[in-house]
Amino acid sequence: MRNLLISTAVFACLAAPVAAGPKTKVSILFQNFPQGTVCGVSGAAGNVKLGKKKGHPKVDVKGYGEVGTYYCNLPDGRQIVTDVNARIPQNTRSAGVTVYPDGQAYVTVSTSDGQLLQLQFSNTVRGL
Repeated sequence: MRNLLISTAVFACLAAPVAAGPKTKVSILFQNFPQGTVCGVSGAAGNVKLGKKKGHPKVDVKGYGEVGTYYCNLPDGRQIVTDVNARIPQNTRSAGVTVYPDGQAYVTVSTSDGQLLQLQFSNTVRGL
């Protein structure tokens, strides 16, 4: 049943246009990236806060967090970009995202109609 719910949520997410809105909060944690990785966002509309959680880079955007380019500069000089923020459903109030170097992303979404969705995506990282 849980897999069906996740599959349904993923399908709905892919079918829905992305336009969460000005009160959306998106928090992306870059887990297990090399030590010294620095992450950020460009082109996001809203309040941006860069930080770390247990030593891992974290980017928080309150506003239109579903737009913009989330990126990380790796210690070896390479830059990676993730598009997971563009996959967030349109009625999202808040989204907590964990992105791994292999491109896997796990997303927990709270929607404006009271749903709590758990989504999983692959191939969300370019540049590695």
